[in-house]
Amino acid sequence: MLAVGLTSATGIAGAFAEPPAASVSKHSTTTSSDSSPTAALPALQVLTIGDSIMNGHGLPSGDAWPYLVASAEGWDVTNDGCDGAGVLTPGDPAKCDSDYAGIISASAAMSPNIVIIEGSSNDFDLDNSALLVATISEVQSIKFEFPSAQIVGLSTLWGSTVPQAELAQVNAQVKVAVTDAGGTYLDIGQPMEGHPELMQADDVHPTAAGQAVLATTIEHALGPVERAAIEAEQADAARVARVHELVALGDLE
Repeated sequence: MLAVGLTSATGIAGAFAEPPAASVSKHSTTTSSDSSPTAALPALQVLTIGDSIMNGHGLPSGDAWPYLVASAEGWDVTNDGCDGAGVLTPGDPAKCDSDYAGIISASAAMSPNIVIIEGSSNDFDLDNSALLVATISEVQSIKFEFPSAQIVGLSTLWGSTVPQAELAQVNAQVKVAVTDAGGTYLDIGQPMEGHPELMQADDVHPTAAGQAVLATTIEHALGPVERAAIEAEQADAARVARVHELVALGDLE
């Protein structure tokens, strides 16, 4: 149940909520010979894969926490949160009509710096062994499709009541899958627990105020991942600049 800023992909991904206008990155790159910024890096591209909480169900799309984080951090995000979707559970036919595997496949043309995938209560009551295998497979697909991306697994979100026992099992599966892929697992707890005023009437989906609480919590947790993505982007930019320099000097053709 997560998301952020935006550039929609085609196919399934294109059926999700339209993103807000792209923002300008607040980050810049430097060269080894000059410690001052030499060129603004493009905004980090972030892909989020999740369910209706990430999608901001029942709210204007801009109120979903991914867009709030993207606005604060200057990211461009493709929010592929889909109502009803999970690792093995197909989402709303009118929006994605697929589980996470189909969403990942539909986004393959993207080049994100960060990919966030979260656990979902939509997968409760499914066979745990099958769910673990599918979770590992889907995270490995993310690693294959987006080899340069920082992979983040987010814990499953719940409402204002005490979470069901299945939530811990889903979280454990996401943690194993993401860790095995060399990614980062973030357990952000349950910011809505004990706060019915932050939930819509169904006590499943946060209000705009609840989404803002999620945004603050997730933005803080993602700090180290964002820094790693920026460092990787800076290194790539420096390599490209060096190649251009060598070509200009006639050392490369």
